[in-house]
Amino acid sequence: MSTSERGGSRGTVAMLVDNPVVRDSRVQKAAQFLADGDWDVTLFGYAPEDEPDEFALGRARVVRVPSGQMPDVLRLRRAVAHVRNPLSYGSRDKAAFKETRMRAKVVDGAVRRGRPLEGGDLDGKDLYDRLADRAPFWTAARYRWTVKRARQTRRRSRSTGVKWNGRLEKAAVNAMRRLGVREYWRHSYSMPLAHEEAMLQEVLRLRPDVIHCQDFAPLRVAVRAKEILALAGHRAAVVYDAHEFVAGVSGHGPAWNAGLVDYERSYIAGADRIVTVSEGVADELAESYRLSRRPDIVLNVPLRFDPDSFTADGWVSPGGNTDVRADCGLGPDTPLLLYMGGATEPRGLNTLIDALDLLPEAHAALVCATGGRNRFLPVLMDRAERLGVADRVHLKPYVPFDKLVGYIRSADVGVHPLRRGPVNHEVALPTKLFEYAQARVPVAVSDCRTMAAFVSEHGNGEVFPADDAQGLAAAVSEVLADPEAYRRVYEDGGLAETYSWEAQAGIYHEIFTDLMDGRVPGTAPEQQAASL
Repeated sequence: MSTSERGGSRGTVAMLVDNPVVRDSRVQKAAQFLADGDWDVTLFGYAPEDEPDEFALGRARVVRVPSGQMPDVLRLRRAVAHVRNPLSYGSRDKAAFKETRMRAKVVDGAVRRGRPLEGGDLDGKDLYDRLADRAPFWTAARYRWTVKRARQTRRRSRSTGVKWNGRLEKAAVNAMRRLGVREYWRHSYSMPLAHEEAMLQEVLRLRPDVIHCQDFAPLRVAVRAKEILALAGHRAAVVYDAHEFVAGVSGHGPAWNAGLVDYERSYIAGADRIVTVSEGVADELAESYRLSRRPDIVLNVPLRFDPDSFTADGWVSPGGNTDVRADCGLGPDTPLLLYMGGATEPRGLNTLIDALDLLPEAHAALVCATGGRNRFLPVLMDRAERLGVADRVHLKPYVPFDKLVGYIRSADVGVHPLRRGPVNHEVALPTKLFEYAQARVPVAVSDCRTMAAFVSEHGNGEVFPADDAQGLAAAVSEVLADPEAYRRVYEDGGLAETYSWEAQAGIYHEIFTDLMDGRVPGTAPEQQAASL
């Protein structure tokens, strides 16, 4: 019996996400909002350690499980490596053990035979080879055989490293596509199988009424859980929350992307409703999969912010402040540019650094850009050093989503210099755009299609050509010349009210309620999905 049938709740929701939850603002907001609306919400994510844990997120319950093991997907590359290195051992550990043991036998054999060594023979990497010349024949032969096999093992191991865009991977994917192999995603993107291992039983144990799949990775788990529950006589519905257009994901190459697209195509028909983050992504999904119903839109916008009643509730940044300007040590008259989000080359941060060279009075705060093993950030700061602007670049760590808007409201211009090209860049309405709106911060954004159209329509900032530092500097200068004119748009045009989470997330309530009542048909694709 579901929670809804027992009374006291609208229904039981299992929400699935493939991250540790704590830095995913959309997922946290969705879980809390639904729980506050009398849905019994359990959010499943991944524990940062090897042990499961559980905690409350408002009225929602968060269960984090250890990540399952990712199966080997580089099958063709591994097979070719074995052919090229037929004498290799099963693992590098085994090769190291065998080689170390044979070295010890060579030492013992050389000592027993007692053949003299020259003083210089004690130097160099080939000491064991020289000792083998003085060891008994069979000991020396076994040693050389073992060394040969160990070398092949190391060579094989190096050649089977992850190369998502390698020639073998592309050849394998292209061959499988031509041959019509079903679910060839398993050969290039099998992480969903790890998600299934980690989460499926937990979801089934909950017996949810609605399974809310956040992003594409847990989609198979959601669909398979629904189907298994049906076998047990329990009706559940799947809501697929597509955070991006999978075919437009960049960074890993065509072989990996083809696997993602094939994976999404294989399971999207199992979703009863689809939700996504922008009109552009909805259009791409509807066209690509020939959906019978266009996805609903729930913009990833922040909670409604009231500047007059904001309180940090005891939270302070590592610098001891609740305000980005104070955190940077700047006075009220210093122009402060703001960027929020991950520090990666496709985000166009090089352009922002170059623009600082053209804006000698301005400083830039990069919020949430630190943490983890970010290889691009040191490169970016080296660029800032070369231009002599590093002292005007302030790196700030992650800020909780419910404190972020209050933290950034003292900035003068919110910047997003996203580079053009990838489909997802062109159709995106980034969350930071709406966080700037709630903070009443004017913006300067690159001319990526959807983002630029939004700013041009509402007049809350200026648009500049992507990768153009002079254009970015000019846009910032124009905003700084009359910032209040841009700020008034947020109130007079109603942007701050319209683009708040409270206004958007009610769509979830409507969708879930309709699914519980069985009133709304699903969004399944037509029999033959379009080829991407």
